[in-house]
Amino acid sequence: MSVQIRMRILISGASGFVGENLRRTLQDAGHQVWHLVRRQTESEQERRWDIRSGVIDLRVDDAFDAVIHLAGASIADRRWSKSVKQELLESRILSTTLLAQTIADMKTPPKTFISASAIGIYGAQPEGPVTETSPHGDDFLAELCERWEDSAQVAKDAGIRVVHPRLSVVLGRGGGMLQRVMPLFENRFGGRLGNGAQWFSWIALSDLLRAFLFILDTPSIVGPVNMSAPNCVTNQAFTKALQQVLSVSCGIPAPAAALKLAFGREMAEQTMLASQRVIPEVLVNAGFVFEFGALEDALAHELAALQTR
Repeated sequence: MSVQIRMRILISGASGFVGENLRRTLQDAGHQVWHLVRRQTESEQERRWDIRSGVIDLRVDDAFDAVIHLAGASIADRRWSKSVKQELLESRILSTTLLAQTIADMKTPPKTFISASAIGIYGAQPEGPVTETSPHGDDFLAELCERWEDSAQVAKDAGIRVVHPRLSVVLGRGGGMLQRVMPLFENRFGGRLGNGAQWFSWIALSDLLRAFLFILDTPSIVGPVNMSAPNCVTNQAFTKALQQVLSVSCGIPAPAAALKLAFGREMAEQTMLASQRVIPEVLVNAGFVFEFGALEDALAHELAALQTR
């Protein structure tokens, strides 16, 4: 068993759903955490950065064991107009390039750079399971994720261990997908998307946070890591499981045509209707054990935690 070492960690995106929970988890594990902010700093644990001007205000004596990069504009908040797509690309590519270059140039670079990505890199894969070695897709999300990961190359060239956690849909209390869909399901409007046959890859927030700690503590893990529970389900199965946990009756299905009309064809096809059966091969082979491998258990745990907050 490895011994947990107290680390000095710098994190971007610490105000987001995953980032805020990860910051707390790291601190609870005994690590010292600093976070990057775009506003003026308000505490000793903050460092200001501006990706447009290419500046990170690190101090001369700053030294970190690891850097975790989660910042990036939300994929699903708005329809994908040309300008929104450009913002999605730039928010990831500019920030990752700046952060990778900055830590590579530090007098004592961090040993580890964990730079987020997403399973969208695989594109739609309806034919079979997807592992970290599977080919990439050729749609917008796949291109975004591929360029996002490539932007960390300068850190790799500097000898820093670079890990790309490819996030699936995170099921957690107080944010993410569950926060958006629960009002629909509670009011009996939540139903399957399209025909419901598309594979839905997910991970419980609790397991995601544990996986980040596991990656930090496992130097042999390098490159892409699928952050997805080993037991994928179809969208229809997810819908039924959430209805059961919430004790509500069947909701109203959302036809594919309606989703394309509401969100735009490209966004609907690459997010809500895309089929991806993602397997966490790297984590499993490294010895990581999922606490919530069954969807019903994950939903019950996360929703119970939400109700007790």
